[in-house]
Amino acid sequence: MASLDLRTLLFVIFISVSLLFMVFVDVLPISPVWKILLLVVGLFFDVLAFSVRFYSYIMLPILRNKKGVVELNLDDPFIFAPSNNAIIIRDADAIFASVYIKIPIYKSATEMLDQEKEAFAKVFGNLVTVSKNPVRFTSQFYIINKDGYVDKIKDKLNESEEKFRSIELNKDAKHEEVDRAKGELTMWHNMYDNIIKTQSYSLVSYVVVTAEGGTNEEAVNLALQYADEAVAGIGAILGVTPNIVSGEEMLLFMEPDYSIPLSTITEQIKQKTLSEGGV
Repeated sequence: MASLDLRTLLFVIFISVSLLFMVFVDVLPISPVWKILLLVVGLFFDVLAFSVRFYSYIMLPILRNKKGVVELNLDDPFIFAPSNNAIIIRDADAIFASVYIKIPIYKSATEMLDQEKEAFAKVFGNLVTVSKNPVRFTSQFYIINKDGYVDKIKDKLNESEEKFRSIELNKDAKHEEVDRAKGELTMWHNMYDNIIKTQSYSLVSYVVVTAEGGTNEEAVNLALQYADEAVAGIGAILGVTPNIVSGEEMLLFMEPDYSIPLSTITEQIKQKTLSEGGV
């Protein structure tokens, strides 16, 4: 509430200063050059006033700027609902809850014929009727975090190397046994090299429904009700089974660190390889 009061106060001050300069331009017996200059200053305060009024989340931190550090917001942008399948956002006195619905798409447009693409576009166009309430349909790419998978492949590779070395040192080992161990080691080497060579991407389609309520519980219940309606409609139109996203998976749609991991084992290996190679 304090930030809202400050926003209103600054708006009134800047508008008053702007009007004051306009009065100076109209009343003071000064040259046209000075009138133009005062008019420009007045317009500047006018723009500043409306910027504070409608973009306070940007302007207020800038006006509070100290030592070159701008704090956009120290409050959490959202909290998870106790049910763990919705997020709650507070904006002044208003309370909003949003629910994310993931839509499984099993066929890519690149695999469709022109007629199939046209039919699929028409079917997707029918999604606007899935709910009486506003919904947002989105598709986004995200980088697959392969750390866990790379770890498993690396463990298998190490096991194969140890197995091959022990067989190779065994004078009684048969030639077929050595070849089999060598082939297994080569397989894991190739798999490991292919995995770390490039980034892996995935495309996910999802829907966001939002509801406003007087309390957290009311907003969440309304959002989940809207989400159930959307799930039923999407399933009937596309012939798939959408599911309401829950837990940390929701962060994939909200937090850049989840959709674009800043550091993965793949990148660490790549950087280490480049540094060791002197590139």
